[in-house]
Amino acid sequence: MDIGNKLKNYRKNSGFTQEEVAKMIYVSRATISSWETNRTFPDIEKIIYLSEIYQVSLDQLLKEEPKIMDNVRVERKKLKRYKSLKIVGLILITLFVIYNIYWFISVYPKNQKLTSRWEKESRHFYLKKENGYVYQAHSLSYLEPLHNGNIGVGTYGKSDFDIMIDGHYVYVGLYGPSKRSSIPGSQKIDFFGKIKKDEMNHLKITMISGNLSSDEASKFLQKYNTEFKKDFDRTLKVWKTINR
Repeated sequence: MDIGNKLKNYRKNSGFTQEEVAKMIYVSRATISSWETNRTFPDIEKIIYLSEIYQVSLDQLLKEEPKIMDNVRVERKKLKRYKSLKIVGLILITLFVIYNIYWFISVYPKNQKLTSRWEKESRHFYLKKENGYVYQAHSLSYLEPLHNGNIGVGTYGKSDFDIMIDGHYVYVGLYGPSKRSSIPGSQKIDFFGKIKKDEMNHLKITMISGNLSSDEASKFLQKYNTEFKKDFDRTLKVWKTINR
């Protein structure tokens, strides 16, 4: 006996009309008719509902019905795929919410500090000090993460050394040909390197570019430590107003 006739017989034996069964499982009467005439087949969810309504086991309902079993297997695959996609979607939504919380707690307040006393030009902010120093910082767009755990702050003219504090490193440079630095003999010097912030007492610089070696640049900083320390301390003070 095919599945359509089985469903029809089980329904009649249970004393239900097509309209009554349709209302019980939230489908149309035409759908029940379509199942009972083998034009279409119920999915796994509806088969379970029908077995409960007619009080027959799934084995009785599906025995020797390859078409309906194929349909069940397809539905199971779809259901499994849906559950997997649902789990992945929930994970992504959770991560997005968590990251938004992080951004508004850790990044947004730092951006706000830039808008209170700094002058904006595009995405760059400039802070002019009474002592003639100018500092530059870069605001972060929505959801853009903190780079090296902070908003970097650097000098922008008026200092003897170019200083940039960014996370655990202090970047220092001197471009002598610009004739900006007041340090004697600086016009012949061009270097740019970095120092670990927690090793400032040693002034051991790692060169990135320029016409000095790491040892020569380190000795130069040690020789003009007073000027360098002044530029660094002032920059660090401004850096702290944003990142602390």
